[in-house]
Amino acid sequence: MNDLETYFSEYLERLSSSRKKFIFSVEYYRYRSTFAKIFRKESKVTLRFSDRLKDAPFEVLKAGGREMIHRLAGERALVTDKVIFRQHLNTLSVPMISPGIHQRKLIPAGKYMDLEPLFKKINEQYFDLSLNINGIGWTQCILKSCYANYALAYGTININRAFDHPDVPMYILEYLVYHEALHSVYPPRMMHGRFIKHTAEFRKTEKMFPGYMKSKDWLKKNGNRFIRPGRLLKRLSN
Repeated sequence: MNDLETYFSEYLERLSSSRKKFIFSVEYYRYRSTFAKIFRKESKVTLRFSDRLKDAPFEVLKAGGREMIHRLAGERALVTDKVIFRQHLNTLSVPMISPGIHQRKLIPAGKYMDLEPLFKKINEQYFDLSLNINGIGWTQCILKSCYANYALAYGTININRAFDHPDVPMYILEYLVYHEALHSVYPPRMMHGRFIKHTAEFRKTEKMFPGYMKSKDWLKKNGNRFIRPGRLLKRLSN
């Protein structure tokens, strides 16, 4: 074991009421937004830091590791450890998509809706043609986890193909494009050791969209009908 692994192993043994011996390993993993995770299988414990912390000071890694160990033990982490670890995280830049991953070709024309003229309308009507977006398109397949996304690394907007449907109102598509376009105006910030995608400024401007509440209500009531139709049918059949 290296110095860090030895330190964490001894720390966990002191914290454990059973005084059990642990085999500790520290790894670095390419997480996109998570900075540390801890796993235990019997006496083997693995602590994974984000690879963005490889060059972090030793004391920062110790603080972050101690916090994870306390979490594993079901104990409350030390406030000082949280402060030290998060202060360092706040110095990191917003993560970009990993090297080697290339943006697919965007296809704005769908079966029922072409996103290109819709984006031009939103850009002109709400942003005075000031948006710096590299492209917009439908996702290749139906996503079950989100309605749309803004790819920060590429400056592109992707709208869930599920909404390329005649039953989707035009104001919903306009809202989705408006929401994702705002991410180019108000990029994520690092706050309290976390990446905040929807800042206070973002939320304030988002609510200026004329159909904001109407769109939110529609998505809340009908969103799953399009992105998770199988689940809806299953629920109705029970």
